[in-house]
Amino acid sequence: MNAFTTPYSRAWRFALACPLLFAVPAVAEVAQHVVEYGAGFYRSIAAMKAAEHDTGRMVLGHLKVIALYLTGYWATRFWAYGDDARAAGRLDARAIGLYLPVVAWELMWLVVIQDGPIIAGALNLPERLIMLIVAILLPAMLLFNMFLATWKTTTAVGDGRVGFMRSIELTRGSYLWSLGLTLVTVLPVLVLHYVLAFASLGRSPAVTAGVLGADSLLVAFMAPLLVAVNYAIAERVLGRAGLAIEPEGGRGAAPVGPVSGNLA
Repeated sequence: MNAFTTPYSRAWRFALACPLLFAVPAVAEVAQHVVEYGAGFYRSIAAMKAAEHDTGRMVLGHLKVIALYLTGYWATRFWAYGDDARAAGRLDARAIGLYLPVVAWELMWLVVIQDGPIIAGALNLPERLIMLIVAILLPAMLLFNMFLATWKTTTAVGDGRVGFMRSIELTRGSYLWSLGLTLVTVLPVLVLHYVLAFASLGRSPAVTAGVLGADSLLVAFMAPLLVAVNYAIAERVLGRAGLAIEPEGGRGAAPVGPVSGNLA
């Protein structure tokens, strides 16, 4: 198995061993689809555009993204503890404390990218300016997040040796590899996600329900797949530094470099 197939294998193992945790993003996605359908979102492309800022859709979209962050905690722990389903959902106080800044970071960008245009619109800022800012920030954020894969992975297992800044420093030499792995692994699934969304437009209720049901399962699989990519990046980055992903590896140990496991 190579680096490009391992994330898929890990995602499947998590799905099979932890079905309830795996289902959380799917349930959130189904709930969002139900609200979208009620708002007429899937009638046409024009209707999709008109309903994109529907309040119920936005609220459930936020909950879905939070479910993805939770999967980051669950799946990382599952693999780090040798595919242990009990470890995946265990509420480890140290790991939670280290992982909370990761969630805070992600939530900040969720608000900026998804809520920023709405807030800016309420302030009567020019729509073209808003779209330009989002068009710049979104790819920039996605590209920058490659540097944080090791931080996100190690904190989820209670390893405080690699903080925000140290993760960036350690990843520099592996950035292009990390970017390539992410694109090759995630892009096909992401494209399929959008293909299913457009395939559901203007269909009968039964066909729309079937397509959106398949899409919800795809989103549920995409959640651990994204985490598995981060996990693979962390393995490479730490391996090149002579280290490894170690549950509670930071307990009583010096940090890897000048920064501890937080946003400092």
